[in-house]
Amino acid sequence: MATSERKKREIQQREEMILDIARNMLVERGYRGLSMDRIAEATEYSKGTIYQHFTCKEDLVIALSIQTMAKRE
Repeated sequence: MATSERKKREIQQREEMILDIARNMLVERGYRGLSMDRIAEATEYSKGTIYQHFTCKEDLVIALSIQTMAKRE
């Protein structure tokens, strides 16, 4: 049981890191400068790993929007 909880926590931490990097990239480069390839380079994870968390760039932007709204509440 502890192993699955640890795995879930690691996945959540990786997703938060991806979102943080994507947010910074979005602020610095704009929407057109945001790409899954660039996020993969910045995180040093494969593009496939990024796609396991987010199906496309738009999905990533939606997750950022939801996260921002939750923080504002």
